[in-house]
Amino acid sequence: LGTASGTRPEHEGAMFDIDIQGNDYQRTVLDIPEYKICQDSCQRDSGCKAWTYVRPGHAPHRVPGEEGKAICYLKNAVSAQRTEVRRNVKCCISGIKSDLDNLEVDTDRAGQDFRRTLLEIAEPNICRSMCLSEEACQSWTYVKPGMQDLKPICYLKNGVPEPKINSCCVSGVK
Repeated sequence: LGTASGTRPEHEGAMFDIDIQGNDYQRTVLDIPEYKICQDSCQRDSGCKAWTYVRPGHAPHRVPGEEGKAICYLKNAVSAQRTEVRRNVKCCISGIKSDLDNLEVDTDRAGQDFRRTLLEIAEPNICRSMCLSEEACQSWTYVKPGMQDLKPICYLKNGVPEPKINSCCVSGVK
């Protein structure tokens, strides 16, 4: 998927120095300070859509006995309208649950749009998650940053337009 919008390159779906806030449904104190544990927990949990790993000593709400521990937050939704993203924060590593089997890389499904959303993070799986959480959405197209706008764009569609090869985009069908 290229590089994330954080300050370091993406590493296997992890976006460094990015904090995806909100939609937490599970908070786990990690005895071993390793973000991959949080990422793997999300991949195994069918209800998880995204995750944020908070480095030891950076948790915003410290609980007695948790000082110096890492925290994993699993999230049950990712929505451009309801999710706040903080960038360039040293506290956190975040990620969106990926489904590489259902991503149509270098594919545009033009037309039948019912919603256009500018995204804060260059991550096609955010667009995919938005479609999955919208009843009316049947397919989606993520447009890479710099193609139509400086920011990435997510188009949710109320139909399934024909796929066209185009390096601008990543698409998918619900």
